[in-house]
Amino acid sequence: MIYFSLKNNYFKKSFPEFTNFVIYFKKVFSTDLKYITINNFSINLYLKIFQLDIFFFLKKHHLFQYKQLSDIIVIDSISKLTRFVIVYSLVSLKYNIRVNVYCPVPELQNLPTVTKIYASAQ
Repeated sequence: MIYFSLKNNYFKKSFPEFTNFVIYFKKVFSTDLKYITINNFSINLYLKIFQLDIFFFLKKHHLFQYKQLSDIIVIDSISKLTRFVIVYSLVSLKYNIRVNVYCPVPELQNLPTVTKIYASAQ
C-alpha cells in the first residue's frame, strides 16, 4: 500500500516534479516498495527488500538527482522479526529535498555495498 499526499505545498514549490516522482517511482519499483510517506521536508521510501538498483535509479534519473548520500543509520529492534532496518538518507542538491530509504535486513544477512554508487558510503 502506498501512502502519500500530492497536496503538500512545500513540495509543489521546491520540487515541481514531485507528483511525477511518486507516480513514476511507484510504477517502476512497485514489487520492491512497501509504501511511501511524506513529512514536511522529506520523502520516506520503505522497501520490502534491499535493492541496489533503487539507489542507482535515484542518483542517475533526471527527475530525481539524489547525488549525495548524507547518512547511513541502523535501527535495531530486538522484538521484531526483521531485527535491523538500515536507513539511507539521500539529498537532491537540485531540489533541496531529502529522501530516506528504509531497508529491512534479516539478522545474519550480508548486505551489498552502495560505495560504487555513493563514494561517501565508505
